[in-house]
Amino acid sequence: MKFDCGCEVNKDFNIENVPLDCKRTWELLQKGFCKGLFQLDSSLGKHWCKEIIPSSIKDYADITAIIRPGTLQCKLEGKSMTEHFAMRKNGKEEVKPYHPIVDNCLKDTYNLIVYQESLMALGRDTANFTPTEVNKLRKSAGKKDSKLMSEMGKLYIEKAKEANILSEEQAKEVWSWVKKSERYLFCLAHACEYAIIGYWTAWIKAHFPLQFFCSWLRYANDKIDPQKEIKELVQDAKEFNIPVKVPNFLDKKPGTYIKDEAVYFGLLNIKGIGESTLNKLSDHLPKTWEEMLYGYADRINKTALEALIQVGALPYNVSRTKMLYEYNKWKELSEREQSYISKNLANIPLTQSLECYTTISRKDGGPSNKNRLETIESLIKTLHNPPFSLEDSVYRIIADETRLLGAAITYSQLDAVNDIKANATLKEVIDGKKGFMAVSCKIEEVKTFRVKKDGPNLGKLMAKVKLSDDTSTLDGLTVFPSSFQELSNVLIMGNLANVILERDRNDGLYIKQASQL
Repeated sequence: MKFDCGCEVNKDFNIENVPLDCKRTWELLQKGFCKGLFQLDSSLGKHWCKEIIPSSIKDYADITAIIRPGTLQCKLEGKSMTEHFAMRKNGKEEVKPYHPIVDNCLKDTYNLIVYQESLMALGRDTANFTPTEVNKLRKSAGKKDSKLMSEMGKLYIEKAKEANILSEEQAKEVWSWVKKSERYLFCLAHACEYAIIGYWTAWIKAHFPLQFFCSWLRYANDKIDPQKEIKELVQDAKEFNIPVKVPNFLDKKPGTYIKDEAVYFGLLNIKGIGESTLNKLSDHLPKTWEEMLYGYADRINKTALEALIQVGALPYNVSRTKMLYEYNKWKELSEREQSYISKNLANIPLTQSLECYTTISRKDGGPSNKNRLETIESLIKTLHNPPFSLEDSVYRIIADETRLLGAAITYSQLDAVNDIKANATLKEVIDGKKGFMAVSCKIEEVKTFRVKKDGPNLGKLMAKVKLSDDTSTLDGLTVFPSSFQELSNVLIMGNLANVILERDRNDGLYIKQASQL
């Protein structure tokens, strides 16, 4: 199998031998499609991949190092070390020379101390540290040992003075950088190993997305928050035009599987379905709802069968609501009545089978007495005139699938809304749509913060917002202080809204208007 990027897969395929310069793989990372990728499976990974635009294993390693809490929290001239790194890497901030020896130690990280190895090089090359002292310096940072770090600081200043490579003032300044970095320094060797493993997962996702999502969904329940994991994977699959579908009872598959170029949930992915239920399934599975109801329902416990119905796993041409309703009416019959209908009236709908049953004499297996006859006649009336609609509700399907599968598969909340005024989808926005952009979407996340920069907006609230629709998710959308006060009652997590997006002169996206759906 050969791909347009030049990669090939044959019977001797080994993931360890895939090319590390695959254009398709790096484009996936540059667009921030980081779901499921080792070390980058987070909103931070997604954001900083789009900012840094990685194109090598070293870039991948750098991102894993700079998105750690210490790097993000360490401030230099009002910006985090992460921001400085990204700006310098992309040529938006000058890398100022400091001293030839120091510059050489930090040349691979744009004159920023990012790795423990950089710290070791500074100790060795500017203070003539012995190998033992270099190792102590590494340990003080790696183990965040403040006492040992303080001792090494005194030793560094003394030995730098003896080495006479840096002035005393420069040595103190370099050590001040070290002190700022001690909370986050990462090991370059670890970062590179992580990057290679991460690249392999990205390569698989770029070339075999169907298999990637099938596998990741299969093990989603092993995550700390399975429901969040499943929801994010289902949403991410949409970016790759991979349909994710509810289980099909007739396929009798325990875990996620691939069929007709789609990923299907398996029966064991349904909450309330266990191995014991699967063990009760025979090779011949019912092909109609009546066959299931009359001849199979008693093999499966009530909780499990209701779960199968509620997630849409029974692929019969009957609404889920109607199946649940008829199943509960069926359970009101006695074993004797169920047995007769199953053997003699199995091929006709429940209402008609009950009507036929009331005409059967007691001696031939009909109702055992007048009370039972009246009960069955009452059931027939409720089947003809149910107290509620037996049509499926979009909201009900969404709630049931979310509760039992971890995510809404058949519909999204937007499918239940009539007041759609969109002229664009989020995927079209991500792909570069310009001009007036109205998107009907769900507010997934709102992060508020106060403006710290001097000016008329100092201290005012603004926000970064994450949106989703049926096509994609989009985060990092700015809401400026001038708009946030007006829109804060709409921009609430979980709300459905019509959102007007605009691009600034740097092609950044911001929310201009929003109204409740």
